Amino acid sequence: VATPAPKALATYCSPSGDVCFGVFKRSGVVRLQITTAARYFPRYTLCVTPPAGARRCGSFPILRGAAGSGYGTVRLSTFGATAAGTYRAQWRIGSGPLGPTLRMRV
Repeated sequence: VATPAPKALATYCSPSGDVCFGVFKRSGVVRLQITTAARYFPRYTLCVTPPAGARRCGSFPILRGAAGSGYGTVRLSTFGATAAGTYRAQWRIGSGPLGPTLRMRV
């Protein structure tokens, strides 16, 4: 039996396509993912704001992907997400946000 493809809840790609990130759900598990065309930076910060509560942030590594690309995946539950509702996620590096804040209904 094949694993079902992840359902995209919210996505963004930079105009150049060098950096993409999004929120995906597969088999009931919500994951926040980032991909880069190259390993431009070694770490990124991901901040999640729940429907009611304070924003929580964490620092995560960019792992080496195929052909020099980079990627990272974090479960939404890492941020203590348990309530249903609209969450906001923002990917950042030291110089600021990598793109817009994504909103997703979970």
